[in-house]
Amino acid sequence: MKNYVSFLLLLLCVTPFVTAQESEGSKISVTGEGIIRTVPDQVHLYFAVQNEGEDPLEVKQRNDELTGKLIELLKENGVDGKDLQTQRLNLRKQYNNRTEDSEKYMATQSFSLLIRDLKSYDEINILLLSAGVNQIEQVVFSSTRYEELKNRAREKAVKDALGKVALYGASLGMSPGKLINMEEVDTGGAMPVFREAVADYSGGNRSQIAPGEIIISNKIHLTYSLQ
Repeated sequence: MKNYVSFLLLLLCVTPFVTAQESEGSKISVTGEGIIRTVPDQVHLYFAVQNEGEDPLEVKQRNDELTGKLIELLKENGVDGKDLQTQRLNLRKQYNNRTEDSEKYMATQSFSLLIRDLKSYDEINILLLSAGVNQIEQVVFSSTRYEELKNRAREKAVKDALGKVALYGASLGMSPGKLINMEEVDTGGAMPVFREAVADYSGGNRSQIAPGEIIISNKIHLTYSLQ
């Protein structure tokens, strides 16, 4: 009797697992990708003001004065305050040849500036350099139509995934059944074109940027039953 009860308990433990396996059936999981290319219509310019010296208070004061004048100059030239953002403030001690006798302090304040009209890039770049900016770091292109283009990329990703489901199912002699799961794969924002900014001190009119294209992409993960 004891052995019979033990057998029943074992059967009850195993049966749900077998049922779950049988009810799951055949399924297929695929990932679809949608890519949209577009010409950017705005640009983020990353730059910094940097000063160094032996007195940390004096170094910080010079940097503060320079950045204050820079902000005022940009406003006077039509730059909206909301388009200029401080990215980083830093004051650090540095050593030359790792000897305390030659220690110096460096103050750095970095900014990002949204330029809404690409045609004004060169003018603003020259303005920054003349105002004392000594580090122009990166140029990042973007689009004001990002959300619209992102949705188009989503649509293309779904179509791509559904095409794969149909193709693989047909290759196996089966057809797609019900959708089991759908998951959007995070691909981040637009893939910007990163370029090192080049300062031209010759005073020429040659443009310093080549916008090219940016890529807005999306990925969708689908799981379908097969029948």
